[in-house]
Amino acid sequence: MPKVFRDRYALKEALEREKEKGKVVVLANGAFDLFHVGHLRYLKGAKEKGDILVVAVNSDESVRRNKGPGRPIIPLEERIELLENLGFVDYIIPFDEPTVDELLNLLKPHVHAKGTDYTEETVPERETVLSYGGSVAIVGDEKRHSSTEISQRFWRTIEEDGIELLKKLISIDTTNPPGNTSRAVELLRDFLVSEGFQVTTKGISKNKQNLLIVYKGRGLSKPILLLSHLDVVPADPSKWEVDPFIPVEKDGYLYGRGAIDMKGMAVVELMGLVALKRLGITPSMDIVFAATCDEEVGGGEGVGYLLDKEPIFSEVGFVLNEGGYIVKDKGKVLRYEVSTDQKCICQYRLRFFGETSHGSIPPLDSAPRKMIQALSRIMERKVEPRYLPLVRDYLKKVYGAEVEDGEELPEKLFLDPVLRSMTRDTEEFTVFKGGDKVNTVPGEVSVSVDARLLPGTDPEVYLREIETMVEPYGGKVERIYVGGKVKPTPTETPYMRAIEVLRDAFDPGVPVVCSLLTGATDSRYFRERGVICYDFVPLGIEKEDFLRIHSHNERVSLEDLKRGFSMMFFLLKEISKMTSG
Repeated sequence: MPKVFRDRYALKEALEREKEKGKVVVLANGAFDLFHVGHLRYLKGAKEKGDILVVAVNSDESVRRNKGPGRPIIPLEERIELLENLGFVDYIIPFDEPTVDELLNLLKPHVHAKGTDYTEETVPERETVLSYGGSVAIVGDEKRHSSTEISQRFWRTIEEDGIELLKKLISIDTTNPPGNTSRAVELLRDFLVSEGFQVTTKGISKNKQNLLIVYKGRGLSKPILLLSHLDVVPADPSKWEVDPFIPVEKDGYLYGRGAIDMKGMAVVELMGLVALKRLGITPSMDIVFAATCDEEVGGGEGVGYLLDKEPIFSEVGFVLNEGGYIVKDKGKVLRYEVSTDQKCICQYRLRFFGETSHGSIPPLDSAPRKMIQALSRIMERKVEPRYLPLVRDYLKKVYGAEVEDGEELPEKLFLDPVLRSMTRDTEEFTVFKGGDKVNTVPGEVSVSVDARLLPGTDPEVYLREIETMVEPYGGKVERIYVGGKVKPTPTETPYMRAIEVLRDAFDPGVPVVCSLLTGATDSRYFRERGVICYDFVPLGIEKEDFLRIHSHNERVSLEDLKRGFSMMFFLLKEISKMTSG
């Protein structure tokens, strides 16, 4: 079996001993990414030029510099393992430089062998070899094979499969309520079984199903979870340019409900994992992929259910989920936004009671009037802005704004609804119920309220304040859903470093910025347990398209979707190198 050297000076000593025995030393080099028959014939031809074959292998960083983001497909250690199993190779050494000039000068092999894409005159290291008395040899078959071409064909297949899968998912109406995900789960199950995964499906009811797969690793680190959901919010077809459940490609975009939230993001996560499996790359830890139901209405029958039923959910050390993305503006990448904390959900219903009467004889005890007066009081109360350290840092890095508690946002930033929501507790009145006839005063009316509270605000204190404000009008507060305290995720972790490496490979110089999520994701179930959660999927989204989420004409850029598949694969490769956590 070939010997692998990490120390080139130790290799030099070994080769000196071979030379003393009269052996002719040959050095060949390359990336050997996606090893193919052309590589095999090249290395065999190199060995025929001497007695001892040394193979120098480009490091991952070196391949990336030479061939661009997303390369190499196969990490260095696995490329070395492939070469170790070639019986005619004697020594292997990785190198990081653009060429092997330094190695040649140090090792001074008798022959430097290059493939047939060169001539003896065009070999980059030719002058170095001749300077110490060596020779250059061109070996192997005619250049009919290319790792780059194979890689391009591979990614075309990933892209075509991923886009087709997303189209099929969009065409299945999983609107919640009622949130029937069974057909979507069946679609994913059939696809994943064809890819060789073992699939688990579970749910409280036949209609609300969850899907789970585990891609086995070497067990050197805690499992990681790629979390997604299959249910979507309602879509009013009359307000869309296309049918929200018939996927349409238009102007470089794919339109449909869930194109981003979260069927599109789910497919990005999934195809990154499928690429890893198709290439036979074994991660250091198990990688779990879950596609759940019920997220859009709280997650009780999705993640909440699986946490009780699936032991591996309690074992994961890291969760990657929706909520952060690659922010773009007119095609330009602005930042990688990673949500590491989120506001607390506090949803409740306000009920008011009064006399029933004909509309022409308004009663003094009118339930609608009580509700209007109470809501006015809630809306008119002063809510002071409060800046968490996370938000303060975000405003400074993204907008150059420095603010203090109690100080209002600059006018331009105040107009941004997302920034306003990041800096204060909010509530909005969403569902009104009351009379059903224009000339009848109802005896009971109600309004549902969706409040989102900053970390540090106690929801029970907040609800008591609301009760005090509506009490003079006979208002009653009924809890719908009140979330627990959520622990923010630390940012100094190897997982954040992996995202930074991803950024360096694909968009160097662009900032990675941590943010507060104004909405809520299923990550809260894990954050409550102290698990590291980053709400981030490497998918580029234009700022204007972000506002289409939960609104009309939701769409995803096809080019960003394709790029997302390779970026997710790259990120998983980086994370899967970890051996602790």
